[in-house]
Amino acid sequence: MNNLAFLFAGQGSQFLKMGEYFYENYKVARNVYSEASEACNKDVSKLCLESSPLELSRFTNMQIAVVTTEIAIWRSFNEKYGIAPQYVLGHSIGEYAALVCAGAISLSDAIKVLLKRGSVVERIVNQKIGRMAIVERLQQSDIENIIQTLHLNDKVFISCYNSKEQFALSGYNEELNVVEDEIINKQGVITDLPFSPPIHSPIMNAAKAELFNYLSTIQYKKMRIPVITNYTGKSNRIEQNIPYLMSEQLTNPVLWSDSMKVLHDHGVTMTIEMSPKILTSDFNLFPDVKTLCYGIKKHRADLEEIAKVDSVCKEKIYFVGSCLRFIATTINGSQEKLDLNKIMSNYKDLQVLHEKEKTRQLEIVEQKEALKTLIETLSLKKLSFEEINNDIYMLLDETNKLYELKSDIQKPLYIS
Repeated sequence: MNNLAFLFAGQGSQFLKMGEYFYENYKVARNVYSEASEACNKDVSKLCLESSPLELSRFTNMQIAVVTTEIAIWRSFNEKYGIAPQYVLGHSIGEYAALVCAGAISLSDAIKVLLKRGSVVERIVNQKIGRMAIVERLQQSDIENIIQTLHLNDKVFISCYNSKEQFALSGYNEELNVVEDEIINKQGVITDLPFSPPIHSPIMNAAKAELFNYLSTIQYKKMRIPVITNYTGKSNRIEQNIPYLMSEQLTNPVLWSDSMKVLHDHGVTMTIEMSPKILTSDFNLFPDVKTLCYGIKKHRADLEEIAKVDSVCKEKIYFVGSCLRFIATTINGSQEKLDLNKIMSNYKDLQVLHEKEKTRQLEIVEQKEALKTLIETLSLKKLSFEEINNDIYMLLDETNKLYELKSDIQKPLYIS
């Protein structure tokens, strides 16, 4: 069986009508767009499907559109396959989508952070002092030597280490022009990104503290899945680290090559890019790692065939099965015999229902009954109101039932 990692692309993956297939075919995808729209007070589905390329490319709009579409694609995948990866990682703004997938932050809060990130970045954009460019067909050492020889180490920076022969540069306009000319002289290939701000570089230092302060106001949740971070190129599963890591991401390079090596070293054999088109999959450094992009029709068909022979659904996440896991892993704070008997009785009832869900799709009324039983059981174990709500949110998020059953965690059913 394949060990999976989910990838989320960043800037450059956007295009008009992206996500249309998922929006039209999955209710959960439409719910994702609705959640994002409410969070940013903008119709995100209209932005993605009916606006203009110019409107979609505006920095803040681009961030919101990309992350929302990626979460819509991931939740659609989750509804069909119900499997979780061993790791998640996202390129630049894709890291926010990865954090949502990992359960660390809600989509609504991620969108609000992106609004803030957009506002602080656009202040620098409006100064028109710098931009980004893509460099290909040169090695890292070649680019570093060019920058050093021109004595522009404090003006032009490698801002993304995408692969062995693709890098992004961020720099001040005039100095970046000089570096680009020399790269072309060395037979390198330059693709200018004139509308891209010089992010992932020290040029953004003026915005870092403000972004960190805003990130520190967000309520983060326990991470179900480790995230390989852009800033360190290493795994993180501690939600308290997120404000620091994501603010540093703004001023430091994306260590994508290092991140992919971590996946390979930890035995990942397949990556599925939850993006509207291939981007990060093209940066794969390891031929023995299979890459698919779930936003592409052909790759969805390829995954169907793989699932038939690869037992890819062995790790399927079952709703009632997850309810049982939450009960089994929660410390019991009650010593009352009646409570203990009821806990055991509830557990056995859920076991019976779990056997049924292995053979058929549960009705919504059965799912609600299972949720009610879980809430009652956690209450009998003497968990606090806040602890129960947090656990139930995590359950609904990981089992893709957030939109169907979320109303049941706003007022827990065990409270009259």
